[in-house]
Amino acid sequence: TSDQPQFAASWLLALSRLIDGLQQAILVTASPGSNRFDPLAVWPEGAKPKPALMQSVENCLRAGRSMMTLSQDQAEGASIAVPITVGGQIRGVVAVIVDLQPEDKLRLVIDQLQWSSGWIETLVRRGRISDNDGLSTVVELLATSLHHRRFEEAATATATELATFLNCERAAIGFHR
Repeated sequence: TSDQPQFAASWLLALSRLIDGLQQAILVTASPGSNRFDPLAVWPEGAKPKPALMQSVENCLRAGRSMMTLSQDQAEGASIAVPITVGGQIRGVVAVIVDLQPEDKLRLVIDQLQWSSGWIETLVRRGRISDNDGLSTVVELLATSLHHRRFEEAATATATELATFLNCERAAIGFHR
């Protein structure tokens, strides 16, 4: 939606106040319906992402997990990237460059990124539901139900698929006689 870049920029600004020694940050998200990742926001606003920051994003996407790279150059700092997953798929990455710090402080940065990324997961999830993906979700749910011969099996599979899509722990379908 149109407010996503503004929300993302505000979120990165909040991170800049939370994380000590933050030099630069970027949030990339997958385009709806594709696996192409594009920058949604950069901090400081308007800055050109450093090559080390972009490499950190690429490494995170390739590995599918959080990554930390320590630079040999003190001024370059440490690059940290954390994936943002929705429905078991990577739908974004937040990456930062911070001043070189003791390992426990760098681990704290990773924790802070992971904890705060829930806001971005919500943003991505809201975008998925409000875009044309809603129609494709309905079609996917219909296809799931058609794979089963019995109604109860189809209903259970559909409820499970919907729960997965909405990231719910439980889902239920009631039957009225």
